[in-house]
Amino acid sequence: MISGGGLVRYNINVLLFTAQVFGVFKKNRVLEVGGYKRDDQVAHMELVMRLQKHMKQIREHGRIIYIPDPICRVEVPGTWRQLCRQRIGWHMQLASSLWTQRSMIFNPAYGWMGMVSIPYFILIELLGPVMELGAILLFIAGIGLQLVDINLCIILALLLTLYGSLLSAGMVMFEVWCSRKAYTSRAVTRLLLYACSETFWFRPLNNIFRMFGILQAMGLRKAEEKDSRHGLG
Repeated sequence: MISGGGLVRYNINVLLFTAQVFGVFKKNRVLEVGGYKRDDQVAHMELVMRLQKHMKQIREHGRIIYIPDPICRVEVPGTWRQLCRQRIGWHMQLASSLWTQRSMIFNPAYGWMGMVSIPYFILIELLGPVMELGAILLFIAGIGLQLVDINLCIILALLLTLYGSLLSAGMVMFEVWCSRKAYTSRAVTRLLLYACSETFWFRPLNNIFRMFGILQAMGLRKAEEKDSRHGLG
């Protein structure tokens, strides 16, 4: 979302999805493409892709943009099980939406959306967990077969971990600095600890959840029932 939001600021119409709670569209355009799909967990993503495709087909010069200003409260998963199901569902629907709109992939008729945005989401977002977990397996196999320089790999892994941690911590501090909300020193400390340690626990788990989503999209894993939410209270 950050990269897409940055690109649309320079009149490059590549936004693939919007924030679900604050997605606002012209009613007539939504009706022209068939409206929302109620059975879709990320209907905003699938709808944006249909709208982008429709605008190109009718040669409409409309744009879909991302505005970071709205603030609202949303309910997040309260347990690891709910988080797992949420991430599996998101990734499954990402794969499903991209497959449905596969005619746009590397199709110059759809401009930046077909040539840049969708290929990016396929390579980085959809196949990202496959490549990351695959690299780990290759690294382990390389060590076992003595085909890699362990010292060099450890140094590179530490540098990448440090880069990711500093990037996440920088984003936390930027949010604290720009936010209208007053954060306590305890909350900021917790956020920084999470940001600096996510590489070792959250990222691997998230990749595993997303792999399950790919398997579910391929029909190799049975879909689970949705968890009920308890409300914000």
